[in-house]
Amino acid sequence: MNAYELKQVSAMIKSLENTFMERLRQMERSYLDALKGFGIIDDEKMWTEKQVCEKYGIDRKTMYNYRKMELIPFTRKGERGKIYYLPADVRAFFADL
Repeated sequence: MNAYELKQVSAMIKSLENTFMERLRQMERSYLDALKGFGIIDDEKMWTEKQVCEKYGIDRKTMYNYRKMELIPFTRKGERGKIYYLPADVRAFFADL
């Protein structure tokens, strides 16, 4: 495979990744909307990252690392992707530390 072909394959992979991530975000929104519709998730009761950090005395970088390592469930909402946590998930996570 020459450099040109490699570049084309790389571009195709990146395009597939972007398409996959967008579809995954759409599915997440649909799933969360369904949970809200059944009353399982209430936006008012979800905690922001700032609230979690204040309650547990940790910094945002630590929460970022927990998310990056997929140690704590979270969701992103809105165009800017603000991060929210279910209180039960947060309590369970910190109880296991």
